[in-house]
Amino acid sequence: MKSRYLSVLFTLLVLGLSSVAVADVPQILHYQGFLTDASGNAVDCPDSIACPGMQYSMTFRLYDSTDGDTVLWQESFIAVPIRDGIFDVLLGSTNPIDESVFDLDTAYLGLSINDTDELLPRQRLVSAAYAIRAGNAENATTLGGKSATDFVASDDIAGLCITDEELATLLAEKNYCTECYSNDDVAIYLTDNGFVAGASYTDAQVQAYLDAQGYVSGPHTVDTVLTEQQVDDMANNNGYASQTALDALAPSQWTAEAGRIQANNAANVVVTDTGNVGVGTQTPGARLDVAGGVKLGNTDTCNAATAGTLRWTGSTFEGCDGTKWSSLGGGGGPPAGTIMGWATGFVPPGYLECDGSTQLRADYPALFAAIGTRYGSTGLETFILPDFRGEFLRGWSHATGKDPNAGGRTDRGDGTTGDQVGTKQGSANQSHNHKIGRWSGGYPGYSLDDPTQDNAVLDDGNSGENTTHSGGSESRPRNVNVMWVIKL
Repeated sequence: MKSRYLSVLFTLLVLGLSSVAVADVPQILHYQGFLTDASGNAVDCPDSIACPGMQYSMTFRLYDSTDGDTVLWQESFIAVPIRDGIFDVLLGSTNPIDESVFDLDTAYLGLSINDTDELLPRQRLVSAAYAIRAGNAENATTLGGKSATDFVASDDIAGLCITDEELATLLAEKNYCTECYSNDDVAIYLTDNGFVAGASYTDAQVQAYLDAQGYVSGPHTVDTVLTEQQVDDMANNNGYASQTALDALAPSQWTAEAGRIQANNAANVVVTDTGNVGVGTQTPGARLDVAGGVKLGNTDTCNAATAGTLRWTGSTFEGCDGTKWSSLGGGGGPPAGTIMGWATGFVPPGYLECDGSTQLRADYPALFAAIGTRYGSTGLETFILPDFRGEFLRGWSHATGKDPNAGGRTDRGDGTTGDQVGTKQGSANQSHNHKIGRWSGGYPGYSLDDPTQDNAVLDDGNSGENTTHSGGSESRPRNVNVMWVIKL
């Protein structure tokens, strides 16, 4: 099978040859490519088990030109793993690349697969690969290319450096507090802040630094006194409130009582010293004691951290057990999709009327999960409720033969017909016979109440004869109207 190489991405990891380097630098190039077959399909050959009939060997060579024959370096890899077309190798891992290769202005990388002709064109190594030269610290003996003799030594700048004694004299002349800090203290402080003994700092530089750090010249025999404005500014900047500001607030909302703290409106909130919280009661008998209703909201999060959480979905109460939400009915409440006859004209909470209306799946996910699109839909986001208005509901025959015309039941809404839940039947009367008599005198010896005249055909020469009829516009049993509703 002929292979075709489509694209190559190669990355230089680290290259270098330096006798003064702190640690040896690996002479390795990371090469990554994408291989397809002749049809453009990605080759997938991660191991000999996945493709026992075809392994891929690769030979890489470095040249000094795009078409020359001079090989500067080469290395071969046997059975290179290829996953979904992608392969990668470390060039130089078995045959190190000599750094002299990168002394050339240009170098080109060639690749052949399974000893076939080399793929063209060869790839030119660009600046990233020449980072191998970073392995040589060519300026290791100079500073920016300059000799150490080109720099000024501290001994050559007489009079510009300050000694410990000179610093002490300077501080004394400037009236710095010698009693507060010893020479050693000052020396440690200056050292910790980057000053170096013998370094070249002028008097003005030292004074400017000390002033910038908040030192105050002169004797420190009297404690510094802050002004009232300074105190106010410090308090305000650090989040403190003055008594004037506190007095401007409403009276305190909490009062400390024996064994508890309570809101001034004690009927609202009480916290006892045993950790009980009362809402609407001053004597909570549990961790949370609420004298009134508790309103729950909805949330989607149910995990180990929220186990025990309750929620109201808008139609049912549910609890989180750490992995999933479950109805608080404990299995005793009717499941979604339950049909119930309701005795008023108002739909009860948690139900919808079975009126054939279109609903959004996102609004009633539990109901949609129960009935799906059995009764139809208008799109991918909707479903239709069954329309039971004015209908008698009949138990599903379920292949028992109790519905002799089950095969003729019509579409429930999703194309399903026959003996299935939700399919429909029109009104019908069971087939039966009626007795009628002949016309008087039709045949001598017969009378209208003769039992042998069961469905006899009139043959007195007249046609279109009918029995007498009576009744309403439909066949029905005695009944009472209810509203059919379905559980959400």
